[in-house]
Amino acid sequence: MKKLSVLAFLVGLFFVKAHCQQIPDDKSTSYYFNAIKSEAEPVAKEKLLLQMQAVTSGNDTGLDYCKGLVAEAYAETGDIKKMTYWLNNIKDEEYRNSAILISVRILSVVGKFTEAESILLPILEKAETGEVKGISRSLNRYAKSLYGTILYRKGEYQKSLSYLKSSQDEQESGNEIYALALMRAGQTEAAIGEMKKIISQQVHRSDEFELVAKQLFVQVYGNDKLYRQMSDSALAVQKRKIDEKIAARTIKQPAPDFTITNVKGETVSLESLHGKTIVMDFWATWCQPCVASLPAMQKLVEYYAKDTSVVFMFIHTAERSNTASEDAKKLLAFKRLKLEPYLYMDLKDAVSNKNPLLTNFGITALPTKLIINKTGIIRFEDTGYIDEYEGVEEMKVAIDRINIK
Repeated sequence: MKKLSVLAFLVGLFFVKAHCQQIPDDKSTSYYFNAIKSEAEPVAKEKLLLQMQAVTSGNDTGLDYCKGLVAEAYAETGDIKKMTYWLNNIKDEEYRNSAILISVRILSVVGKFTEAESILLPILEKAETGEVKGISRSLNRYAKSLYGTILYRKGEYQKSLSYLKSSQDEQESGNEIYALALMRAGQTEAAIGEMKKIISQQVHRSDEFELVAKQLFVQVYGNDKLYRQMSDSALAVQKRKIDEKIAARTIKQPAPDFTITNVKGETVSLESLHGKTIVMDFWATWCQPCVASLPAMQKLVEYYAKDTSVVFMFIHTAERSNTASEDAKKLLAFKRLKLEPYLYMDLKDAVSNKNPLLTNFGITALPTKLIINKTGIIRFEDTGYIDEYEGVEEMKVAIDRINIK
């Protein structure tokens, strides 16, 4: 089950503009733009931004985007002063408002509710009167949901309902926080209705929701039989959807021969891994969908930790700096991901100036995940961001099916 604290993070991924990123050539991408995306530590990120400002046009949207990244990095460390400074320096109104909401979401996740509320409430008040430009309908809905969640976490259940309901009315799927707020505000009938919607539509639910919902079903119906029936039905629907997705991504082509070294200096090859199911994740520090997918991949690594027949390879490629290996290790450490033992560097060849594995496997977008079976045949390919819930379940099904053959 997911923890409720990460719900805001998943909603925040709405603001990631692409599910995957095309691999750019050197002439089409700014060094600083990619360096800032690659850097994990806020102070170093800010230093790169200051260098970028010195050589970039003041109206450059890429510069505004990077200011948002720096603000968000400071939000993660709780440095409100620095976060606010860079948010206020974003010129494009839509970029600024998106960055503000992401930063507020980060503050709420790390428990700084007072600071988050003080930033968000004035925006909501002005949005209601039309005083804030660059707030789309979806951003406004997200802002209301975010503020309602903050109020709920502060224990202000009744007050949270108006904001949560306003955002909920425009969505087809249920909102766990709204259902829980209804219950804690004493609106049992409405809470049961929202919980039924969530149980029938969402397989992955928070531990808090599961506990409260089961207790409420027992209170209303005398037992949790209906809860279990609805859960089983949702699982059956999810299984059918996963089967369809896996079938669409199944391929059958020989893997090119390769040799690659990990960050510990250990070299492996397709031949040395014969008899193993190989899960390859082609990624880069500058690729935001790649980085956003790493927590899901961490879950997969942990799930298969005792299965020696499955090998994971996180292949950092298409590097945009001369310190790619250190950048990759630093990012994993900053994100508290335990993936360094599986980190391989597909560095550019000095003669061809190409990344060998990237070229040989014909990868054109990141992140790309491949599963190679025990006889060296690529049987599955997936490109783009995957989440920690449905995405992980899909990858498990694909790995298990390929691993038994």
